[in-house]
Amino acid sequence: SDLFLEDNMKVLMFNGSPKAKGCTYTALEEMAKVLNEEGIETEIMHVGAHPQGSCMGCGGCSKTGECVYGGEVVEAAKKLKEADGVVFGSPVHYASISGNMMGFLHRLSRSAGKDLKYKPAAADYWVYYKKLPQVQYIYHPSILEAMQVPASSLQSHCLPRYK
Repeated sequence: SDLFLEDNMKVLMFNGSPKAKGCTYTALEEMAKVLNEEGIETEIMHVGAHPQGSCMGCGGCSKTGECVYGGEVVEAAKKLKEADGVVFGSPVHYASISGNMMGFLHRLSRSAGKDLKYKPAAADYWVYYKKLPQVQYIYHPSILEAMQVPASSLQSHCLPRYK
């Protein structure tokens, strides 16, 4: 590839689906393949399996340095320090991201917001229309642009999981 990329770049990807290996994971995997082909390391972290709860605004994280309620948010905050970019993946539940992902984002942004600042980010979500013959993946290409990966690379890899 003739793209200019820094050595050892890493993108942390969050799967907000309750299903560890469902359609959201598949969409994130497709995006990860494209980034990996461009020499960018990826990691997918499943954060949708357990109830996250929203930020309570207690301020505990400002005293201890991490969310006092623990869970995936604390682990994610530690990994976020080393990431050059992030992707948040979620199924669409009732016209919004999953409740677990929403709670996770609230707590992560409060407890680790400084490590999210100025990093390229993207949202990756999918919608399955039962009346259509195949799954429709919808990508926001901002992370690809920020990492200088051509969107056409992703389009060539974006194959429906179901027919």
